[in-house]
Amino acid sequence: MDLVLRIEDIIEKNGSDFELSKLFKAFIKEYKTSLSELFKKNQGKDFLVRHTKQLDSVISLMYKTTLRRVFGNYLPMRSSIPIAIVALGSYGREQLCVHSDIDLLIVYEKVEGFHSELIIEKFFYLALDSGLKLGHRVHEVNDLFDSSNKDITIRTSLMEARFVTGSSLTWLSCSKELNRIRVHNQKEFILAKIEEAQARRKKYPNSMQPNIKESVGGLRDSNLIFWIAKTIHGITSLKDLTGVLFLDEEYKEYRAALELLFRVRSALHLIANKQEDRLLLEHIPEVSRLLGFASQQKMVTKVLEAQWRISNFTQIFVKKMVRPYITDMSNVAKFRKNRLTHGIYELEGRVYASYNLKALPLNKLLEILVSLKDKAYHFDAGFLNQLTYTKIPYPLQAKTYMLLRELFKKRHMYSFLKLFYDAGILHHLFHTFKKVLHLPQFDGYHHYPVDIHSIKCVEALENIKEPFIKKLYDEFSDDEKLLLKIVTLFHDTGKGRVQDHSEVGAKLIAPFVKKMKLKDEEVERCVTLLKQHVTMSNVAFKENIHNEKTLYKFMSNIGDVKNLKLLYVLTYADINGVGEDTYNSFN
Repeated sequence: MDLVLRIEDIIEKNGSDFELSKLFKAFIKEYKTSLSELFKKNQGKDFLVRHTKQLDSVISLMYKTTLRRVFGNYLPMRSSIPIAIVALGSYGREQLCVHSDIDLLIVYEKVEGFHSELIIEKFFYLALDSGLKLGHRVHEVNDLFDSSNKDITIRTSLMEARFVTGSSLTWLSCSKELNRIRVHNQKEFILAKIEEAQARRKKYPNSMQPNIKESVGGLRDSNLIFWIAKTIHGITSLKDLTGVLFLDEEYKEYRAALELLFRVRSALHLIANKQEDRLLLEHIPEVSRLLGFASQQKMVTKVLEAQWRISNFTQIFVKKMVRPYITDMSNVAKFRKNRLTHGIYELEGRVYASYNLKALPLNKLLEILVSLKDKAYHFDAGFLNQLTYTKIPYPLQAKTYMLLRELFKKRHMYSFLKLFYDAGILHHLFHTFKKVLHLPQFDGYHHYPVDIHSIKCVEALENIKEPFIKKLYDEFSDDEKLLLKIVTLFHDTGKGRVQDHSEVGAKLIAPFVKKMKLKDEEVERCVTLLKQHVTMSNVAFKENIHNEKTLYKFMSNIGDVKNLKLLYVLTYADINGVGEDTYNSFN
């Protein structure tokens, strides 16, 4: 006997509410045990949509059952009962994960002759007693507008409202209120969501064990761009803005990245059998197996790449949409005064670019960076857009290498490297990064993947806090500082291969520094430093430094005092670029 017939049988026999909830509970439990098999056949958004639709049918049946209990055989037409059950949040956008809360909004209108509150109360009792993990709100239709203005969380959740069951007339009234909410105080809402996103991205930075939902480039970034687009354009799907805001190819790349995160998050929930959004080390083998990856490292690399893609897409196109709402007209004169070139401006340590400006050639953009005063900078999403979509010739021109050399000579190179990473061109400018792009390091030591770790090491080199090491660094010549910064960036680019990464890295750096026009002696120093970049820490932590033989062997590898000093500073930068709060067996 199917579920509907069994429910009717209980109602006809005047069975108890407990019997009904027990029946629903057994059905839901059986359905949840089948999700693993469903996931094998349908992953990504398709799996989430199927899961959402199944819950729609369960909730609709619960509501129908409630009405049957209240009205018996005198059940009125559903549209005539002034109640609508509405899905919110991830449930509303049909992205509900297996163990996520089911967010519901019950809206009703007070009509004489219907005891709406009683119906709603009975429905909730049935749903909760059946084991559904509900997050719910109850509002009169006329109360929605005021409630959304008092709490931004309520307003945000209403952005994704979707009708599930109940009165289509009540839903129509609700929809009118939702549109009224959407156009009210748009600027205030947009600025609040951007500020909220900035705080979240600081709290959940890039990591090799990312939070699929909250981290930089996670699902929350995807939510943000939809909320902004919905507020401004009133769209129902981000795809509706293809050809208006972004190109079809750009959207497809973003959507493919989002699809992978959907798959990973669903796998995590199924494996942990609870709400788990962190791709923790212990879950990686099983997630890789469920998703069909032969290599665990490859799977994590793809996840990190997907998060980079979503972060890049979100930053660029959120800013493109919100420009009219955040532009301060009082700054127009300041921007004109601080124009670097047509459409490019620098104001108070931040570099801006107009979205109306076509993508400039790579060398032109590098020339702009070289022309900046030597200090740390932030880069607006408009300028990030320029670097992301500039065309990069291969092989790089000799002029490009000379411009990169000028950037390396600056006291502050870190902000430029971070820009290149955010724009997705780091491996195009430095080809040795292709093998280590988004490459995780599961060694119980490093907190960041290879590319971010390398950039963090340059940041540490430029911000030395240890007085003795700072003194050593300040005594280096400009040419020595240049080669040290290059080696610091390149020191781990030999990873991701079978051979020793120090030996591979030494082979990779030589052609690059020759193109940077370093002298033969400096090229040799670069090769030696890269070959020996782990030697000092290994000897210091693992060997007997009071043994004469150990010291002779160490110095024979290093070569001379200058290399020793350079290696000392390089080792400092390497260790400080690992990341905070990372387990280190040598601590």
